[in-house]
Amino acid sequence: MKNLLQIDRLSKGYNGTTVVHDISFSLEEGQILSLLGPSGSGKTTLLRLLAGLEHPEAGRLLFNGKDMATTPPHKRQFGMMFQEYALFPHKNVADNICFGLEMAKWSPDKQQQRVQEMLTLVGLQGKENRRIDELSGGERQRVALARSLAPQPRLLLLDEPLGSLDRVLRDRLAAEIRSILKNQKVTAVFVTHDQTEAFAVADIIAILRQGRLEQFADPEEVYRRPKTVDVARFLGFRNLIDCVRHPLTGFFDQLPAELHTCSGKLLIRPEGARLSEKQTKDSIEPQLSGQVAGRQFQGQVYSMEIQVRDLQLHFDLPIDPAPPQINETISLTINPSAVVQFGEQAG
Repeated sequence: MKNLLQIDRLSKGYNGTTVVHDISFSLEEGQILSLLGPSGSGKTTLLRLLAGLEHPEAGRLLFNGKDMATTPPHKRQFGMMFQEYALFPHKNVADNICFGLEMAKWSPDKQQQRVQEMLTLVGLQGKENRRIDELSGGERQRVALARSLAPQPRLLLLDEPLGSLDRVLRDRLAAEIRSILKNQKVTAVFVTHDQTEAFAVADIIAILRQGRLEQFADPEEVYRRPKTVDVARFLGFRNLIDCVRHPLTGFFDQLPAELHTCSGKLLIRPEGARLSEKQTKDSIEPQLSGQVAGRQFQGQVYSMEIQVRDLQLHFDLPIDPAPPQINETISLTINPSAVVQFGEQAG
């Protein structure tokens, strides 16, 4: 696969404040990239730079090898889909989908054929004559997606498209969006602040923080090996141990040699522990023991708060065997693959 989109040291600021700082990455044809980060991290500004709605102060944006600096938004042939959908309330479903085709001067016959293809693609067959206000939120989202895809954009840009929907519907439609984009072989950039959504949709995740690119990797790599402490915290990981304040040789009952030299912070992912009946001296896996401070059944797992010395750690344990009750002692074996070391970083 060839690199379709290349971002080279892109920067943008407003009123003396840099909101996108020296960002570089490339995206292959057919890949879905998620720009993931908290509010104010620069996600939407970067998306607007891609669309040509903002102009960079430094850096280049290449599409299919061409510098897009002088190409206005309407000539980039990029599609856009927003959280608010931006549908026309006075037009029915078919007319909304047809809007971009009319602008591109498709023939009436081809317009009609393409609209029917899009209705089938997004599961809205037979609803072409419905008014927009007669549709559910999920159906409106499908109309907006169909309208964005109809003109066959070279790149599709989606800005928090599921942000106004409830959790259950968001999870279902995130999977549907990925399936549709992959079916159509569309290259896309998907902005979200929701990691579950990003993991469900994306081939590649770019995590932004304060306008900087913190990590660029596939979803599994991001989850298994967050690059920085800030990325780990953004992903919701709570088991961050300061190796200076809490020497690991006294924290764990068994400690692999590679952890003896930890000089920064250590992450233990929440799924990385299992019950151990007793501590074994010949174990090659790190072990720890503590007191159960919290225990909540959540269906597939028990969410456990474990007090280990002056630290409280969080683990998700299998429901069988059932873990000890609150205030009881618990012994855990830690999977080394769930342990991530960070160097001496700020924070």
